Amino acid sequence: MEYDTCKTTQDVTSLGAGTYTVTVMDASGCISQKSIVITSGVFTCNTFHTETAVSWKTAPAGTNIGAYLNVHFAAAFPSSLVVGGGCIGSKTLTLNSANAVRNFLNNQPLTGGATKLTINLLNATGLTFPSAFGANLVALKMNVVFDAYDANFAPTSTVTLGSMIYQGGGTVNGLTVTQILNEANKLFGGCTSIYDSLEVRNAVKLINESWLGSPGVPFNNVLTCPAPPKATNNALVDITSIVAYPNPTEGQLNIKFVTEQDGNVNVRIIDALGRLVFNKSHAAVEGQNDFALDISNLNTGVYMVNVQVNGMQQTIRVVVK
Repeated sequence: MEYDTCKTTQDVTSLGAGTYTVTVMDASGCISQKSIVITSGVFTCNTFHTETAVSWKTAPAGTNIGAYLNVHFAAAFPSSLVVGGGCIGSKTLTLNSANAVRNFLNNQPLTGGATKLTINLLNATGLTFPSAFGANLVALKMNVVFDAYDANFAPTSTVTLGSMIYQGGGTVNGLTVTQILNEANKLFGGCTSIYDSLEVRNAVKLINESWLGSPGVPFNNVLTCPAPPKATNNALVDITSIVAYPNPTEGQLNIKFVTEQDGNVNVRIIDALGRLVFNKSHAAVEGQNDFALDISNLNTGVYMVNVQVNGMQQTIRVVVK
């Protein structure tokens, strides 16, 4: 017998991450099993939440974003919020509280050049270190960290903001949000970047504006979802490629199969009472394998031939005359 090439599709996007076994049985009772690995759980990429440098400085009141910052800052940034750095000798800005964040964002210019750090700063304010770039960078750092830290920050998406793809053009087009954040940190800290400085700064600002408020309302189209995760096939035996012939047989059974890589193949034959009546191993090479089994000592009847390759298996129903 030989499996045909008919195919069926099953939606498994609701399954969580893990290893699963897929079992297929045909009308004759032949069974085939394969293992798949789902590398990520449910894939949802539709609504995000970002805030700008202006909105993050809002005074706390009720359940607004200022109040959110007060409640969650210490847990999301246990070692303080730090931007800059990224190379030897680079400088950093450290903000160690929600109030320090607001003090830095207040009085910042909305536009301006690429003001960079020349010394390490702790809890600088918008008056002592005015930098539109720095303010936008702090806002982006909070958007990315809170999105990863708090499932309720963007509750309908399982994809992180940091993994979203920037599609705003320029040299940074195609980078993830996290990659742009890293390049912005390097530039702000005084490092060089292979990417255009102005385009990095513009990307930071546009990302902050991409999904304003909670729940997020799309403001621009600079971000796109990454490709959804795919299940990976761990089986070495292709279930469409195993052949046992002749079937029925009178004493010799040929096994032909295809493996995806070199390995060891074990063939076991089970009789109708569940007893193991044949057990033999062979070395298999990548590609097609074809070998003969002498089963002339078996009585007439129905047997199950089980072919195993590195833990994966397929079972074929064979009749001996």
